[in-house]
Amino acid sequence: MPEEVPATRANTTESEAWEQPHKQYSVPNDSIVQDEDSRVRDELRRKLLQTQPGRLRRKVMTKFLVEQVSQVIGVPSCEIDETRPLAELGLSSQAILELGQRLRSLTGAKLSPTAGWQYPSILALSDHVAELLQIPLGSAPKGANRQ
Repeated sequence: MPEEVPATRANTTESEAWEQPHKQYSVPNDSIVQDEDSRVRDELRRKLLQTQPGRLRRKVMTKFLVEQVSQVIGVPSCEIDETRPLAELGLSSQAILELGQRLRSLTGAKLSPTAGWQYPSILALSDHVAELLQIPLGSAPKGANRQ
């Protein structure tokens, strides 16, 4: 019987040769996502705590939420009005649930799956998320309360 020859660059296909050196570097996607979520969470917390409570801290949180809504609905963040109801911004029921999951992952907040309906605008949601993070934003602007 002929001996089996171990795979080498000489007897592998081109695609196998390309994949072999990279196999040792593969990282499960879940750990990459978790690392990114942790980085985002830490960065948001740092920015909020370094900013004085009030208008500027609220702006940090609102900007973060606008960016998340933008990612979910695929609309540039500059086109999103944080005072409008989420449904008017184009978020379907499924998209609101996706936004909630995204916010839970990125902030670590124990956000209810129904938060997008209980706090129907980005401004209203920003107060709620900040409260869950135990980082007060300061006095709420008119129209930001739960509806």
